[in-house]
Order: sequence, then structure tokens, then C-alpha cells
Amino acid sequence: MQLKNYLQIFRRFNSVHKDILQKVKKVNQNSFVRLWITPKDYLKHLKKRLKHKDIKNRFDYFAKTITTLSHPQTIYYLKSTTPSTKDKIIYIQGSWVVIACDDGKIITSFPLKKSVQDILRDKKNKNFIPIPLPLPTQNKKGYNL
Repeated sequence: MQLKNYLQIFRRFNSVHKDILQKVKKVNQNSFVRLWITPKDYLKHLKKRLKHKDIKNRFDYFAKTITTLSHPQTIYYLKSTTPSTKDKIIYIQGSWVVIACDDGKIITSFPLKKSVQDILRDKKNKNFIPIPLPLPTQNKKGYNL
């Protein structure tokens, strides 16, 4: 990948990540649903995580998702190879994964039960180029972008 393209992607990520962090600061357990693509998607994922016993309750799901977005250990930017499809960002923190669109909306939030490489090779990500990104620097007040 050319440096120019990488810098464009990194700038795009920084913009989206900054927006996500601003929204995360304002959200609570009751307004968390607004971070998702649709309320229906949120409820579907919440029910699935409860059914599989991946989370204890609604607050646990909220906490794991917010922690992963706020303090990721690994980040991948998935660049779409088709112009009509939005790019995605994968945040990984410990044993939890959050995938968001490049508009900042959450697509899914789930436990890491397979390798990161398996997630990147998943059929849902076949039309994307995975690009590992450096972590934003963190100070005592939060992340500097």
C-alpha cells in the first residue's frame, strides 16, 4: 500500500475514532442503543449474547463494548474493495471485539472466540482489505488524536 493511501486511511480512522469517543463520553446504559446501526440490530445482538452466556446482563454488554472502543489493544481498518460498501473498523480489547462502520455506528460486539486472523478472513470481510493501525496515544484524560 502506498504511503499516501495509508495516510488517507489513517486520517479517516482518526476522524471516525474521535467521533466515536465523543459519543461514548455522552452515552449511558439507556442511550447505548443510539450507537448502533439500528435499535433492532442492538436488540438482536444483545439477545444473542445473553443466550450464549457471553454477558451477564445488559450493563455487562454496555461495559464491554464501551471499554473496547475506549481502550483498544488492537485496531484494524477494513478498507472496502467495492465503492458502494462502507469501510469497517475492528477494535479488539482483551477477549472482546467491536466492529463499527466508518460512520461510527456499531455493527456488532462479541467475545473473541476465534483468532483475529479468522475474523479478518471471515466471509463477511472478504471484500475488505485489512489494515492494522497503530493505537492512538493515551494520556490521563483519554486519547490524543
